[in-house]
Amino acid sequence: MLSLQRQIGTNTLATMSYIGNQAHHLLVLEAANLGNPALCLSLSQPNEVAPGSATCGPFGESTAYTSASGQVINGTRGPFGPNFWQY
Repeated sequence: MLSLQRQIGTNTLATMSYIGNQAHHLLVLEAANLGNPALCLSLSQPNEVAPGSATCGPFGESTAYTSASGQVINGTRGPFGPNFWQY
């Protein structure tokens, strides 16, 4: 990826970008089905989940959690759920 910006005059900005690739397995810059950070944060402390349950943290988007009230949350990925994610 290469981008160039140049100001022309006082109110004009010119942008040129080039994106090229040759590989078949490219690094994904944005995941297709991200986890909900607010939901994960609400399950990140031991007192917010049932005793013995895992707390939400990095790479835990597809884990099932049980809240302190007993509600089972099948992962924090949305809107497609934990069965749809990109490697």
